[in-house]
Amino acid sequence: MHGLRRGLRCGLWRVLLAALLIGGAAACSRDKGDPKRITRDFMLAVWTGDVDRVRDLTCRDWRDTTTEWARSGDPAMIVDAEHLRFEVRAESEAQAEVILSGVVTFKVTDEPVEVRDLDVIGTMLFTLVDESGWKVCGLEELDAPG
Repeated sequence: MHGLRRGLRCGLWRVLLAALLIGGAAACSRDKGDPKRITRDFMLAVWTGDVDRVRDLTCRDWRDTTTEWARSGDPAMIVDAEHLRFEVRAESEAQAEVILSGVVTFKVTDEPVEVRDLDVIGTMLFTLVDESGWKVCGLEELDAPG
């Protein structure tokens, strides 16, 4: 009987050890999020003045700057981002770069619709860093074509 208990205990420990090892490996390859989706969510939050969301999507070193941007956003603004394009230009374990191009439309009640064609006025390059998930940590305007 003691041999059976010992065998069960030993087997249980092996199962627990295997589960810990598998869980540890999964933690090493955790999902940082989609850099394109994070960049899109960041821009929508800036445009619509969602300061808390901007803070959540920004790296520690850049939060003061982006929070100020978000404070100038308009919560009543309707943003049509359907025709924006987000392209991952580079991605490593620690950093990702996303290019934003395409057309975005802004509408605020009782004001004319504003359309911005980034392919004409200039695309934007976002730098994201891994701080327990991708966080926006840099923005550079790229030259307009032509």
